Amino acid sequence: MSITKNKVLLSIFILSVYLLCSYGWDIKAYFLPDLFSDDRYLRNSSVQLTFFLIIPVLVTAALYGWKNLPQELGLNRGFGKGLGFALLATLPMAVGYAVVSGFNWSMNLPEFMYGCVQAGFTEEIIFRAFLFGLLYRKAGWGLVPATLFDGLVFGAIHVYQGDTMLEAAMVFVATGAGAVWFSWLFKEWNWNLWVPIFLHFFMNFWWGGFDMAENAAGGIWANVFRVMTIAFTVIVTTRPAIKARFTGKLAVQ
Repeated sequence: MSITKNKVLLSIFILSVYLLCSYGWDIKAYFLPDLFSDDRYLRNSSVQLTFFLIIPVLVTAALYGWKNLPQELGLNRGFGKGLGFALLATLPMAVGYAVVSGFNWSMNLPEFMYGCVQAGFTEEIIFRAFLFGLLYRKAGWGLVPATLFDGLVFGAIHVYQGDTMLEAAMVFVATGAGAVWFSWLFKEWNWNLWVPIFLHFFMNFWWGGFDMAENAAGGIWANVFRVMTIAFTVIVTTRPAIKARFTGKLAVQ
Protein backbone atom coordinates (compact mmCIF):
# COMPACT_ATOMS: atom_id res chain seq x y z
CA MET A 1 0.00 0.00 0.00
CA SER A 2 1.29 3.46 -0.92
CA ILE A 3 1.98 5.71 2.05
CA THR A 4 -0.20 8.40 0.46
CA LYS A 5 -3.22 6.11 0.68
CA ASN A 6 -2.96 5.58 4.44
CA LYS A 7 -3.67 8.78 6.35
CA VAL A 8 -2.16 7.53 9.60
CA LEU A 9 1.11 6.49 7.97
CA LEU A 10 1.17 9.68 5.94
CA SER A 11 0.71 11.78 9.09
CA ILE A 12 3.55 9.96 10.83
CA PHE A 13 5.78 10.37 7.79
CA ILE A 14 5.05 14.11 7.45
CA LEU A 15 5.72 14.71 11.14
CA SER A 16 8.92 12.66 10.97
CA VAL A 17 10.19 14.68 8.03
CA TYR A 18 9.34 17.89 9.86
CA LEU A 19 11.30 16.73 12.92
CA LEU A 20 14.24 15.87 10.68
CA CYS A 21 14.10 19.35 9.17
CA SER A 22 13.86 20.98 12.60
CA TYR A 23 16.74 19.07 14.18
CA GLY A 24 18.69 18.00 11.10
CA TRP A 25 21.43 20.57 11.55
CA ASP A 26 22.00 19.54 15.15
CA ILE A 27 22.10 15.87 14.14
CA LYS A 28 24.52 16.65 11.30
CA ALA A 29 26.84 18.40 13.73
CA TYR A 30 27.58 15.06 15.41
CA PHE A 31 28.93 13.60 12.15
CA LEU A 32 30.19 16.45 10.00
CA PRO A 33 32.12 19.64 10.70
CA ASP A 34 30.40 23.02 10.70
CA LEU A 35 31.69 24.46 7.43
CA PHE A 36 30.30 27.94 8.07
CA SER A 37 30.99 28.39 11.76
CA ASP A 38 32.85 31.66 11.09
CA ASP A 39 30.10 33.19 8.97
CA ARG A 40 26.72 33.47 10.68
CA TYR A 41 24.90 34.50 7.51
CA LEU A 42 26.18 31.56 5.44
CA ARG A 43 25.54 29.15 8.30
CA ASN A 44 21.96 30.27 8.87
CA SER A 45 21.26 30.44 5.14
CA SER A 46 22.56 26.93 4.55
CA VAL A 47 20.38 25.59 7.35
CA GLN A 48 17.33 27.46 6.08
CA LEU A 49 17.73 26.45 2.44
CA THR A 50 18.60 22.82 3.16
CA PHE A 51 16.08 21.94 5.85
CA PHE A 52 13.24 24.38 5.17
CA LEU A 53 13.29 24.24 1.38
CA ILE A 54 15.23 21.47 -0.33
CA ILE A 55 14.17 18.57 1.90
CA PRO A 56 10.41 19.36 2.04
CA VAL A 57 10.35 20.02 -1.71
CA LEU A 58 12.11 16.73 -2.49
CA VAL A 59 9.82 14.81 -0.14
CA THR A 60 6.68 16.36 -1.62
CA ALA A 61 7.91 15.55 -5.12
CA ALA A 62 8.64 11.96 -4.08
CA LEU A 63 5.12 11.61 -2.67
CA TYR A 64 3.12 13.24 -5.44
CA GLY A 65 5.45 13.56 -8.43
CA TRP A 66 7.49 16.36 -9.92
CA LYS A 67 4.72 17.18 -12.36
CA ASN A 68 2.30 17.87 -9.54
CA LEU A 69 4.83 19.65 -7.30
CA PRO A 70 3.84 23.27 -8.09
CA GLN A 71 0.18 22.49 -7.45
CA GLU A 72 0.87 20.60 -4.21
CA LEU A 73 2.99 23.47 -2.91
CA GLY A 74 0.54 26.15 -4.03
CA LEU A 75 3.00 27.80 -6.42
CA ASN A 76 1.28 27.06 -9.72
CA ARG A 77 -0.80 30.25 -9.92
CA GLY A 78 -1.62 33.56 -8.29
CA PHE A 79 1.84 35.16 -8.18
CA GLY A 80 0.48 38.57 -9.12
CA LYS A 81 -2.47 38.28 -6.76
CA GLY A 82 -0.22 37.42 -3.86
CA LEU A 83 2.22 40.21 -4.61
CA GLY A 84 -0.40 42.91 -5.09
CA PHE A 85 -2.55 41.88 -2.15
CA ALA A 86 0.40 41.67 0.22
CA LEU A 87 1.82 45.03 -0.87
CA LEU A 88 -1.52 46.78 -0.33
CA ALA A 89 -2.13 45.01 2.96
CA THR A 90 1.24 46.02 4.41
CA LEU A 91 1.07 49.67 3.41
CA PRO A 92 -0.06 50.64 6.95
CA MET A 93 3.13 49.03 8.27
CA ALA A 94 5.28 50.73 5.63
CA VAL A 95 3.88 54.22 6.23
CA GLY A 96 3.41 53.88 9.98
CA TYR A 97 6.83 52.42 10.67
CA ALA A 98 8.48 55.03 8.46
CA VAL A 99 6.89 57.85 10.44
CA VAL A 100 7.53 56.28 13.85
CA SER A 101 11.20 55.56 13.01
CA GLY A 102 11.78 59.00 11.52
CA PHE A 103 12.28 57.44 8.08
CA ASN A 104 15.44 55.74 9.34
CA TRP A 105 16.17 52.67 7.20
CA SER A 106 18.63 50.17 8.67
CA MET A 107 18.45 46.90 6.71
CA ASN A 108 21.56 45.66 4.91
CA LEU A 109 21.74 43.14 2.08
CA PRO A 110 22.42 39.98 4.15
CA GLU A 111 19.52 40.87 6.47
CA PHE A 112 17.28 41.41 3.46
CA MET A 113 18.22 38.13 1.81
CA TYR A 114 18.02 36.01 4.95
CA GLY A 115 15.24 37.71 6.91
CA CYS A 116 12.94 38.67 4.04
CA VAL A 117 13.58 36.72 0.82
CA GLN A 118 14.68 33.40 2.28
CA ALA A 119 12.55 33.45 5.42
CA GLY A 120 9.44 34.49 3.53
CA PHE A 121 9.83 31.71 0.98
CA THR A 122 11.38 28.81 2.86
CA GLU A 123 9.29 29.10 6.03
CA GLU A 124 6.08 29.21 4.02
CA ILE A 125 7.19 26.15 2.07
CA ILE A 126 7.83 23.99 5.12
CA PHE A 127 5.21 25.33 7.54
CA ARG A 128 2.30 26.23 5.28
CA ALA A 129 2.70 24.14 2.12
CA PHE A 130 4.33 21.06 3.62
CA LEU A 131 3.32 20.79 7.28
CA PHE A 132 -0.10 22.44 7.38
CA GLY A 133 -0.95 21.84 3.73
CA LEU A 134 -0.22 18.12 3.61
CA LEU A 135 -1.65 17.39 7.05
CA TYR A 136 -4.91 19.14 6.20
CA ARG A 137 -5.28 18.38 2.49
CA LYS A 138 -3.79 14.89 2.33
CA ALA A 139 -3.59 13.33 5.80
CA GLY A 140 -7.15 14.13 6.82
CA TRP A 141 -6.45 16.46 9.71
CA GLY A 142 -9.20 18.94 10.48
CA LEU A 143 -8.64 22.64 9.98
CA VAL A 144 -8.41 23.41 13.70
CA PRO A 145 -5.85 20.73 14.68
CA ALA A 146 -3.77 21.35 11.54
CA THR A 147 -3.62 25.12 12.03
CA LEU A 148 -3.04 24.88 15.79
CA PHE A 149 -0.23 22.37 15.39
CA ASP A 150 1.38 24.50 12.71
CA GLY A 151 1.06 27.53 14.98
CA LEU A 152 2.60 25.73 17.94
CA VAL A 153 5.67 24.54 16.09
CA PHE A 154 6.11 27.85 14.25
CA GLY A 155 5.91 29.75 17.52
CA ALA A 156 8.32 27.33 19.15
CA ILE A 157 11.11 27.94 16.63
CA HIS A 158 10.99 31.68 17.35
CA VAL A 159 11.15 31.67 21.16
CA TYR A 160 14.94 32.09 21.00
CA GLN A 161 14.26 35.76 20.22
CA GLY A 162 13.16 36.42 23.80
CA ASP A 163 15.80 37.27 26.38
CA THR A 164 13.44 36.54 29.29
CA MET A 165 10.66 34.04 29.90
CA LEU A 166 8.08 36.78 29.40
CA GLU A 167 9.61 37.94 26.13
CA ALA A 168 9.87 34.35 24.90
CA ALA A 169 6.20 33.78 25.74
CA MET A 170 5.19 36.95 23.91
CA VAL A 171 7.22 35.96 20.85
CA PHE A 172 5.66 32.49 20.94
CA VAL A 173 2.13 33.90 21.02
CA ALA A 174 2.80 36.49 18.30
CA THR A 175 4.49 34.12 15.86
CA GLY A 176 2.18 31.20 16.65
CA ALA A 177 -0.89 33.33 16.01
CA GLY A 178 0.74 34.61 12.84
CA ALA A 179 1.22 31.05 11.62
CA VAL A 180 -2.46 30.25 12.20
CA TRP A 181 -3.37 33.40 10.28
CA PHE A 182 -1.05 32.51 7.38
CA SER A 183 -2.48 28.98 7.22
CA TRP A 184 -6.01 30.34 7.13
CA LEU A 185 -5.11 32.74 4.32
CA PHE A 186 -3.41 29.93 2.40
CA LYS A 187 -6.65 27.94 2.49
CA GLU A 188 -9.04 30.83 1.87
CA TRP A 189 -7.08 32.06 -1.15
CA ASN A 190 -7.57 28.71 -2.86
CA TRP A 191 -4.22 27.26 -1.82
CA ASN A 192 -2.24 30.11 -3.31
CA LEU A 193 1.01 30.06 -1.34
CA TRP A 194 2.11 33.37 -2.88
CA VAL A 195 -0.33 35.16 -0.57
CA PRO A 196 1.39 34.16 2.70
CA ILE A 197 4.83 34.23 1.04
CA PHE A 198 4.55 37.88 0.05
CA LEU A 199 2.81 38.90 3.27
CA HIS A 200 5.64 37.25 5.20
CA PHE A 201 8.19 38.99 2.98
CA PHE A 202 6.74 42.50 3.21
CA MET A 203 5.95 42.31 6.91
CA ASN A 204 9.54 41.28 7.66
CA PHE A 205 10.80 43.89 5.21
CA TRP A 206 9.04 46.88 6.80
CA TRP A 207 9.55 45.58 10.35
CA GLY A 208 13.26 44.93 9.93
CA GLY A 209 13.98 47.85 7.62
CA PHE A 210 12.61 50.41 10.04
CA ASP A 211 14.00 48.45 13.01
CA MET A 212 10.73 48.32 14.94
CA ALA A 213 11.75 45.88 17.66
CA GLU A 214 14.41 43.40 18.72
CA ASN A 215 12.01 40.45 18.44
CA ALA A 216 8.72 39.45 16.85
CA ALA A 217 6.61 40.49 19.84
CA GLY A 218 7.18 44.17 19.15
CA GLY A 219 6.05 47.27 21.00
CA ILE A 220 2.86 49.33 20.93
CA TRP A 221 3.36 51.13 17.63
CA ALA A 222 4.83 48.09 15.94
CA ASN A 223 1.69 46.13 16.77
CA VAL A 224 -0.78 48.93 16.01
CA PHE A 225 0.22 48.96 12.36
CA ARG A 226 0.67 45.19 12.23
CA VAL A 227 -2.91 44.75 13.46
CA MET A 228 -4.08 47.16 10.76
CA THR A 229 -2.45 44.94 8.15
CA ILE A 230 -4.01 41.80 9.62
CA ALA A 231 -7.44 43.48 9.79
CA PHE A 232 -7.17 44.48 6.12
CA THR A 233 -6.46 40.90 5.05
CA VAL A 234 -9.32 39.52 7.14
CA ILE A 235 -11.83 42.05 5.79
CA VAL A 236 -10.87 41.46 2.16
CA THR A 237 -10.68 37.68 2.55
CA THR A 238 -14.06 37.32 4.29
CA ARG A 239 -15.99 39.65 1.96
CA PRO A 240 -16.54 37.79 -1.34
CA ALA A 241 -17.46 40.92 -3.30
CA ILE A 242 -14.42 42.85 -2.07
CA LYS A 243 -12.13 39.87 -2.56
CA ALA A 244 -13.35 39.34 -6.13
CA ARG A 245 -12.80 43.00 -6.90
CA PHE A 246 -9.25 42.89 -5.55
CA THR A 247 -8.33 39.65 -7.22
CA GLY A 248 -9.66 40.86 -10.53
CA LYS A 249 -7.58 44.03 -10.40
CA LEU A 250 -4.45 42.48 -8.97
CA ALA A 251 -4.27 39.35 -11.09
CA VAL A 252 -1.14 39.21 -13.23
CA GLN A 253 -1.09 35.73 -14.66
